[in-house]
Amino acid sequence: TIDVLEWQDVVINELVASNKITSDIVDEKGESEDWIELYNNTDKEINLNGYFLTDKKSDLTKWAFPSDAKIKPNEYLIIWADENKNDGPLHCNFKLSKSGEQVYLSNGSMYVDSLTFPSLDDNESYSRIPNGTGDFVKKNATFGFDNTKTSSTITAEIDNFILYPNPANHFITVKHINFIKELSIFDITGRKLF
Repeated sequence: TIDVLEWQDVVINELVASNKITSDIVDEKGESEDWIELYNNTDKEINLNGYFLTDKKSDLTKWAFPSDAKIKPNEYLIIWADENKNDGPLHCNFKLSKSGEQVYLSNGSMYVDSLTFPSLDDNESYSRIPNGTGDFVKKNATFGFDNTKTSSTITAEIDNFILYPNPANHFITVKHINFIKELSIFDITGRKLF
């Protein structure tokens, strides 16, 4: 069965049309690709089987979501816009234009969400504020993270200390040339995670 989505149950929440290696945001192959972040505004898990993403209004079925593409309530799903399906199931068959264009989320005949974005600089994101519901603004990327609760730093480098990605959702990398005696990691609310 196909989940029936109402207008903006799932939204295009953020995108980056010129993701460069300096952002430290990479796909599963370690490549810096353009990306589109979807957000589930509902309180139920949504299966996107039967839905499509496109950058062409004249072709609403350009890229079909895999049958197992699901988004948990109030969670995110990243689609890589790199025209390279061999990199993984969430790599769509179109790229984003740095000079601006449209992106549509549809069931093949009707929109669930759509977005026209302007020209964007390298690593600049176009993000909904407030997260999931608001108007779009140009800002630093918040890959897989609430657009309103983040620092503006993607990578912090202080005295040979590197931590990325920031913000992080499921993993974090810490590099230091000297032995670190003690390290604590806190989330944005101040809760100690590690």
